[in-house]
Amino acid sequence: MKIRKVLDIVILTTGALLVAGPASAIVIQPIPEPGTLSIFGIGAGALYLIARHKRRK
Repeated sequence: MKIRKVLDIVILTTGALLVAGPASAIVIQPIPEPGTLSIFGIGAGALYLIARHKRRK
């Protein structure tokens, strides 16, 4: 149970960093298509939470 909570925090934090990383990097150095990583981070976090919720049922 505690391991799952830690995994949730790690995955959501990673998703948040993928969103914040390109946004802060745009100020320092332009990146081609920074929105791609943001969408991937949000999607990965959402899919993980959906899969985890389905396993509980």
